[in-house]
Amino acid sequence: MKTQIDKTKINVYLKNLINLKVIHKEYPVTEKIKRTVQTYGGLYKLKDNYFKFYFRYLFPNISELEEGDVEGVYQLLIKPTFEQYVSTIFEDICIQYLRKCNTSGQLPFRFLKIGRWWNKQEEIDIVCFDDTNNVIFGECKWKNDKVGIKELETLKNKSFATGLSKRNTTYYLFSKSGFDQKLLKLAQIDSTIKLIKPDMF
Repeated sequence: MKTQIDKTKINVYLKNLINLKVIHKEYPVTEKIKRTVQTYGGLYKLKDNYFKFYFRYLFPNISELEEGDVEGVYQLLIKPTFEQYVSTIFEDICIQYLRKCNTSGQLPFRFLKIGRWWNKQEEIDIVCFDDTNNVIFGECKWKNDKVGIKELETLKNKSFATGLSKRNTTYYLFSKSGFDQKLLKLAQIDSTIKLIKPDMF
């Protein structure tokens, strides 16, 4: 075990961290509540962005930072991976955006559940659905290239594994750098495709 913590004690520590709202346990959004209580699955994730940044970049390099080599730590250890780090935060921001739209009635339907979905082969950044027959699948791309038809088709293909793809479906694509012309034109004639940039939040 990497932590060197006794297996019989680690659950107590995890429970305390959850109560302090430092971490939370996440399940695929389609999991039933009863099953999440009974299962040992799920993923533990840091909840606060300060802790995410601290343990990703500051804690592992504390000696260098205490010696004053801030620029070296930034250039060699933070800057090369910072875009990838921000991409995970971007997913959280996109979920917050959809929650806000849900509250204000700006979505195609009022969803009851929202979160990530995954299995052993696939992962979808955002899935939200109601208790009737509606679902949204969302993909979040924090990259310098424009998002296009390829990303849309990939999202559609992954959605089949969720068991929700036969519902009334809307696809939300979030992109840091916008969308190519083919996808923009398709979205103009297909109301099930929604294209969102950060300046629209």
